Amino acid sequence: MKERLRVFWSYFKNLGIKSLLLTTIYLAASTVSLLVMLRAKELTLSAVLPIWVVCIVVAFAYNFFFSWTNGGLDYEMLVAGNIKRMAAEERGELKVSRYKEDKEYRVWKGFFYGAIPALLVLVTGLVFGGNQNVISSALTEGKDTGNFGITIFTLMMLSGWSVIPMVAANAGGAAVSYFLSLLFALVPIVLSGAGYICGAYAKRAKALRQQAMEEAERARQENRPKKINYGGLPGTKPKKRK
Repeated sequence: MKERLRVFWSYFKNLGIKSLLLTTIYLAASTVSLLVMLRAKELTLSAVLPIWVVCIVVAFAYNFFFSWTNGGLDYEMLVAGNIKRMAAEERGELKVSRYKEDKEYRVWKGFFYGAIPALLVLVTGLVFGGNQNVISSALTEGKDTGNFGITIFTLMMLSGWSVIPMVAANAGGAAVSYFLSLLFALVPIVLSGAGYICGAYAKRAKALRQQAMEEAERARQENRPKKINYGGLPGTKPKKRK
């Protein structure tokens, strides 16, 4: 039981740290979009949408690249783990430097990277959707929301990227449900999983190409004709063609 808890904690700590690192790019996207929205002379969709698109494109690209990189690293750790297990079966335990079981490639790990960003999207969407009328009144009529305003601002900082277009649209008189923002929770999960898997397969393909090149070079060296040493006596070397 103690060993299982140790393994669980190592997995949880490793994945939690990476999920938090991934969350920072979405926090940055939310912060920049929120600052633009607050500085806009008039809160309209056309004033907010351009910078919001730029922010989420950068965030999505970073999300995919982050997961791609970790997928490749975890694949290398999986290879090291396989070598260790094969050696253990043949001649006992083998120590591999810098090997950690919790960093081996597992398909589900990539999807877990998007857990915290997705959770923030869900919380923000549920709070905003459940208080649609209060938020709409504050946007269109300028009504004071009291302490609830602090909650709105905090959620906008944490996951504003998922609701800012709807906030701007509703401020202009539209009636877009904030519950639609819950769909954005799928984005970090899908991007993380896809990037992680693609990164691992890319690393595997590169390793196979390298192996094929090494085998081809080895075969070429073995099949190359050997030169005969005729010695240094006159008349023992074949005449060179001019």
